[in-house]
Amino acid sequence: MRQFQITIPEEKVGQVMEFLEEKAQIRNIAKIHTAPGFMLIFRVSPARSSKILADLESIGVGVHFGIIDVLPVEASKPMTEEAATITPTERLSVEEIYSKIAAGTRLSFDFLALLLVSCIIAAIGLATNSSIIIVASMLLAPLMGPILGLSFGVIIKDRRLIETGIKNEAFGLAIAILMGVIMGAILMFLTFLPSWPPEWAWPTPEMASRAILWVLILGMAVAAASGAGVALAATRGDLSSLVGVAIAASLMPPAVNAGMNFVFAFLMLGMGNSTAYNLHMVISGLSFLLVILNILFINIVAMFVFKLKQVAPIKSKSIFWHDIPNLDKKRREELWHRRR
Repeated sequence: MRQFQITIPEEKVGQVMEFLEEKAQIRNIAKIHTAPGFMLIFRVSPARSSKILADLESIGVGVHFGIIDVLPVEASKPMTEEAATITPTERLSVEEIYSKIAAGTRLSFDFLALLLVSCIIAAIGLATNSSIIIVASMLLAPLMGPILGLSFGVIIKDRRLIETGIKNEAFGLAIAILMGVIMGAILMFLTFLPSWPPEWAWPTPEMASRAILWVLILGMAVAAASGAGVALAATRGDLSSLVGVAIAASLMPPAVNAGMNFVFAFLMLGMGNSTAYNLHMVISGLSFLLVILNILFINIVAMFVFKLKQVAPIKSKSIFWHDIPNLDKKRREELWHRRR
């Protein structure tokens, strides 16, 4: 269920109440005087929330006056038949999806910290041929956030979200490759130690496996499925599903692998081993290609699923919370329900 809390000026209460009761067929609306306005509170199913939100915007609520808050209701008693019904197109409202996706695209301390930690773990896993350690790096990698932001931004025609997604995904990918180079430079000298296990000789099977033609082909199929999964999870607010998608997409290991093999190739070249140089350059190039193809297919399929789930652009007249300080005084007073 979703609980709507609509805060509006007193002179708009009659218009909004009539709309909700007559057109939207909403019953049991609570009206609370908040001075200087009123708050209207009611509950609807998730399947109806998007339509009601769009209809409210069409009469100016949340656009020209008032503020609409949509809150999730974890449980309700008595449970209505409507609340227990799940429809094929059930999803969060566009605004709810936007708030969740936008948070994952931002370049924050947590994003950078998770990025660096996952790079280090992926490098160690690749160097020691440990699939368990590599999977751990996939779980921590935050690269899926900006990808999802780009896909969603294209669908809702939000230029700011598109630019943020592209910029931060490119930044994250560059950091992953750079960390691969740094970790490769640190770890590669360990391979020459007599105590270094022979089964960990570079390229390890985990390194080489990311540069096989069939891996590229199958990787595109997995990336397509991952794009569908991440879009479905985002529209339903099911963040737990993103853990499985992160493992399936496998973006961090090939990016780090590209950097590690790139620096190791030049070490081999300096030692006069041109065969090993060519091998590691091929692994580096194909690993990078694998990342790019994964990102491309995730974006394409995610956009298709967003379209399938009937995600529509946010109305161009709508504003965001961070835009409020930039509005003129009259506009701010209308939004914050202060009567002149």
